[in-house]
Amino acid sequence: MGIYTDEAKVESMLQLTITSSSIPTTSEVAKWISQSESSIADRSLGIHESGDVYIDVPGVDVGHRNDWVYSARTGVLRFDMGKGMVVPLVDMKTPIVSITSLAKNDSSPEAAPSWDALTGWDGSSSGTNYMLMKAGDRQLGYAIWFYDDYPMQGLNRVKLNYTFGHNVDSEIIGQYCTYDVAIKVLMARMGTNEPDGLSMLEGGALGSFVPRQYQERIAEFRYEMLKIEVNHFPSDKEIAIDVI
Repeated sequence: MGIYTDEAKVESMLQLTITSSSIPTTSEVAKWISQSESSIADRSLGIHESGDVYIDVPGVDVGHRNDWVYSARTGVLRFDMGKGMVVPLVDMKTPIVSITSLAKNDSSPEAAPSWDALTGWDGSSSGTNYMLMKAGDRQLGYAIWFYDDYPMQGLNRVKLNYTFGHNVDSEIIGQYCTYDVAIKVLMARMGTNEPDGLSMLEGGALGSFVPRQYQERIAEFRYEMLKIEVNHFPSDKEIAIDVI
């Protein structure tokens, strides 16, 4: 069973039964479900988790950044200067939503890593060590701003877990994946003498099943996928903005 779709949903859409001896088989459909859902993660659709990602810390000097400070008494928004270290996040799946955990390794290169957990900013600077800077902040793309307990320079000095992706409703993604797999099932059945799967419900719940050609149903499903892409998925431009 997949995250967004499964064999039962494909069977319901096509009004046919998939078994270990059908065309296609249960194992083939399971493979297509996995491929379809992997493509969803590759496109950063929906929220996904990525764990134990190792980050290099470049040889940068400790610098300054601007903190937003708002005074309710005067109604003035100003910027405060604070020290810190910026560590860019590159070659990571985006958009980054949040960092769920982060640790640094200050051991010597010859020694085994020793990971010390750090705490991210949660609305209060008390007892925290770093902040995730998202795309657009000072044109840095995505980066981690360490303002306390800086990591050492070097390879794989920071290890983190994070979530990424565009917030698309899982039900919408499920429909998209089911259409995608259903198309592959129909294509596998083209050229065979399988009698079922050639009909489609018309007229709503009280309608009847009428014969349809495989090509026509594939075209219908592709059109439904296109509508989902246009109405619910981010555009190519929006996705490209988040790529570093």
